[in-house]
Amino acid sequence: MPSQNLKIKFEGQGISLGTISSNELADVLSSYESALIHTILKDNPELKDAPVFVSLISVKEGSAEYFLSPTHEEVTLAAADRINTAIKERKTNTLPYKTVESLNSIWKFTYRRNCKAVLNGSSNIQSVEINPDWEIKIDETFYYKGETTIYGILERVGGSKPRIRVKLDDNQVVYSDVPSEMAKILATRLYESVALKGFAKWRIDDYAIEEFKALDYVLIEDLPLKKSIEELGNVIGKYWKKISSPDDYLNNLRYQD
Repeated sequence: MPSQNLKIKFEGQGISLGTISSNELADVLSSYESALIHTILKDNPELKDAPVFVSLISVKEGSAEYFLSPTHEEVTLAAADRINTAIKERKTNTLPYKTVESLNSIWKFTYRRNCKAVLNGSSNIQSVEINPDWEIKIDETFYYKGETTIYGILERVGGSKPRIRVKLDDNQVVYSDVPSEMAKILATRLYESVALKGFAKWRIDDYAIEEFKALDYVLIEDLPLKKSIEELGNVIGKYWKKISSPDDYLNNLRYQD
């Protein structure tokens, strides 16, 4: 088999070519492909519009061993090496968030079937095992936590336990439970711009907000400009004090990819 191809093999009692269902196989192979792609795109953002994938090209006769061919050989092998090294050293929190989510799907298969998955590749890539003994998962080391302020359009308020939905400028949707008194006020201001101060948990990898608890708010559009600035200052003023150059900071936010 040519060295540029990747390999994933399943070993264990009762594991063979004929004992893995089509659905299971499709899920595991697509999870491995997804892990590779998210790592590739994190390290090579210029490929975000390129057709990056791996193809199943052969199966070793009589075994659950599958060979995959990448569309972008060099970066895919580099991604495979990075993944294998992180697993071997048990430092998967150095990998992209979505990569670890995908690897967790492979781990779940090994746990469910009491087997191991061996990831291999070219002679330059060390092989590594995923097995039931060590779960590859998203844990708290993948997140930042702290106070922050978000801005967006208030899209929904309601529920027996009051909850709001806000769409941010980057199209991310954030939910938060709120006190009933806050919900009553916000319910009259649907589809208006708001600034919400609160406590957030967001991914280190891409800054996507996983959890948000709103503690205070400002309804922006209904106030005169001077008053809006004063109200925003009350909510976020202490954070601006930590920024040495607000103009540069805002330009970075506005023009970043």
